[in-house]
Amino acid sequence: MGKIIMAKLFDKFWVNVTIVLSIIFVILGLPAFLKSHSIAVSILITVVGVCFIWVTYFIRAYMWSDRENNKE
Repeated sequence: MGKIIMAKLFDKFWVNVTIVLSIIFVILGLPAFLKSHSIAVSILITVVGVCFIWVTYFIRAYMWSDRENNKE
């Protein structure tokens, strides 16, 4: 059953969009954070931001897959 849930959470297009968003966040965010924070804090903020992007993806994917399960 776990494989079924994970298969429904995985959509190649949206995973690629999330990867691109994460890369853009790192490329643009890290230098911006370095201007006002130390290296360690800037890396921490960047990692937290990327984690937030991925958590948002999984929450939305779970919500959308849950709707599809209720329709069936």
